[in-house]
Amino acid sequence: MAREDVYRKAEKKVEQAYRSLATELSLRGMGLTELPKLLAQLSHLQSLNLSENQLTVLPESIGNLTRLTRLEIWGNQISKIPESIRNLTNLTVFHLDNLTEFPPVIRYLKNLRELGIDYSQLTSIPDWIGELNELEVIYLNQNQLTDLPPTIAELAHLKELYLNKNPLNLELAAAYKLVL
Repeated sequence: MAREDVYRKAEKKVEQAYRSLATELSLRGMGLTELPKLLAQLSHLQSLNLSENQLTVLPESIGNLTRLTRLEIWGNQISKIPESIRNLTNLTVFHLDNLTEFPPVIRYLKNLRELGIDYSQLTSIPDWIGELNELEVIYLNQNQLTDLPPTIAELAHLKELYLNKNPLNLELAAAYKLVL
């Protein structure tokens, strides 16, 4: 399908969501290289799936979607997260990948319960991860992590931590095996 046809098809889905005041929208797997401009006006959205496209950037206007509780952008080529993500304070689920560093803006998402940053090149997790008190599940599979910050132990609600296919140090690898 031609790029223009894909974009028009996505535009129609966004327009329909706008008219119907939909709370969920999936543009997953459409082959998009850019997002329809109208998407930024879907202030009623609570769940947005942009996964498995060909996006290289997420527009700053994504920060307008302040009612979002779920955002999935994995399976793209987005390597930097816009600063406006900090406005999405209702986010409880956020999945992304293809990053080279842990996005500092995630620090402001205090209601996150589930965070997934798989298939990236992360070599470290910031100490401030311990400030995300509501985290219950963290996916960090297939990164370059050898260690975790001690502050991860401060996450009182953390139930699941996935670290598969990381070059973990021997002590951490042994501890991880014990809990599996």
